[in-house]
Amino acid sequence: MIYCIAILYRLNQELKFLYKKKHKPNERLHRANLESASQWQGMWLCVVISINMKFYNTNDNLYDKCNKKLGNLCNLKTKHKKNNKYTNK
Repeated sequence: MIYCIAILYRLNQELKFLYKKKHKPNERLHRANLESASQWQGMWLCVVISINMKFYNTNDNLYDKCNKKLGNLCNLKTKHKKNNKYTNK
């Protein structure tokens, strides 16, 4: 029982870390959009397109890796909970 709690705790901590890691690029994009909007008011559309292209080109791999890890951990977590339900009966 203690081992199961330790595994679930580790999975929860890993999920929190990965969600925070995924959130950082979104915050950077938002800050860049706000700064660009204040500097280039007349050229807003061009600025948005440029930022989005740079962001997606540089961060696609980061998002893919994070999403795969999150998916694997979520699947492990749900499988582990299902196994505990059946063994506790």
